[in-house]
Amino acid sequence: MATALKLVTIVAEEAVAARLIADIGRLGATGYTATEARGEGSRGKRVGRVGEVNLRIETVVSPAVSAAILALLADRYFPHHATIAWVSDVEVVRGEKYI
Repeated sequence: MATALKLVTIVAEEAVAARLIADIGRLGATGYTATEARGEGSRGKRVGRVGEVNLRIETVVSPAVSAAILALLADRYFPHHATIAWVSDVEVVRGEKYI
């Protein structure tokens, strides 16, 4: 049987990734996956120092934790960093591991 949860996907500057991951853990995320991300958006292509990348951070959480993560992003990250996020509805087998 599957459990309805939320997949929060965040693309953020690598420079803030460790702090962001710690923050989402404090809000109740029990795990995450981070992968390198490249692309172009409203701020244009990311042109920085050699080796500087964006990270795509994904976590499966309850709706309440999802809302808390989005509030944190809006308050602390969106105004100051090249960061974007979206939420998707997912059904997860073994959902008890995520709540």
